[in-house]
This record gives sequence, C-alpha cells and structure tokens, in this order.
Amino acid sequence: MVFPGFEHVEVLIWDFDRTLYKDTPEIQRRNRQGFYSCIAEQKSVSLETANGLFESLYAEHHSLTKVAQALDIPGEVMNSALDREDISDLLERDEGLINLFSGLQSYRHIQATRSQKPRWQRLLGKLGVLESTFEMAVCYEHPESSKGSGHAFRYIAAQTGLPPEKHLVIEDCKYIIRAAKKEGMKTIYVWGACPEADVSVPTVYGVQGVLQP
Repeated sequence: MVFPGFEHVEVLIWDFDRTLYKDTPEIQRRNRQGFYSCIAEQKSVSLETANGLFESLYAEHHSLTKVAQALDIPGEVMNSALDREDISDLLERDEGLINLFSGLQSYRHIQATRSQKPRWQRLLGKLGVLESTFEMAVCYEHPESSKGSGHAFRYIAAQTGLPPEKHLVIEDCKYIIRAAKKEGMKTIYVWGACPEADVSVPTVYGVQGVLQP
C-alpha cells in the first residue's frame, strides 16, 4: 500500500547523480579527481592541498555549491569539473531502473539535478531511461537549479501548479532532503538511511514499493 502521507502525491522529483545509479568507489574517485584538479587550478595550489581542502569542506557542508562558495570559486566552474572525469563507461543499461519508471507511470516525473544538461542526457541514455520520461529537467544551467536554497523546489511547484505536499523528492543527499522538507514537500532518501526523510529505502528500486497502492 502507499506509504501513509503519500496518498495525494502526484509529482516525483528525482535527483540524478548517486540517486538513479549507485555510487561506487571508482565513480567517487573519478568525480573527486575532477574537483581536486579544478581547485588546484583555481586556487594555484597542489593537487594534494586541493584534495585536503575539498574533503574537509565537503565533510562540513555536504554540498558542492557550498564548497565552491567557501573557496570563492564560481559555481559553474566547480560544477563543470564533473565533466572532466567521464564515468559513462562505468554505467550500463539498468533494467531495474527502467522497470521502476514503467511501474510509476501514473505519476508525473521531473528531474532536478546539478549536472549540466549534456552530461545528464549522456548518462541517462547509458542507463537506458528515456529523456521523455521526465516532463521537465531542471539542470545546472537553469537559473532556478539550486536545491539547497529551495529555489528549484519552489520553481517546480510553480510550474506544476500544485501545492508542495503533492510533490515527492527522491534524493541521496541529506542536506537536500532537509531543504525539500522545509519547502513542504514529501521526501524519500535512497541508498541508505536518513532520519529526517519521510521514508528511507536501501536502493532506488525500493521507491516503487513505497508508492504502489
């Protein structure tokens, strides 16, 4: 049965990175290498120093945007570091994910990601999920893409014309879970446990079980 409190949800807002696919040590290593290189270039420090700066700030803020702000690096520059280290060869067609969206066709789907749109399109294709699954994609280039500030969630609610409580945010980031709840939206945390989320599931595939009548 549908989880209590989710009965009136109509819109599912999905994160992309580390939500639609499981994070792995190699994915983490490649992504972080791009961030280290970016910081080293922008701050004229060694890769070792950049490594320490990134890890200490990310442990504190759990937000790439806040790390960039703390280092006085333009957000678009830091975010572009995701494209420095390609992870497309680490992703493959995911029948479980395809079946998940097939089973949730009664809902409206929106993608809200800090990835740049070309990267999102490329990696989504690797997973085998059609871009047309989503009626809207709020990617990094969008002026209202900030989720931590709540801007993305307010923008999406304005576009759907529905009250916040009819939206459900699916995320792997606890910081963003808190931001979504602050906006009055329902939340599911995936790939682990988050006490602040309405529901936590061990994998993204568990979302269907929470939403099926």
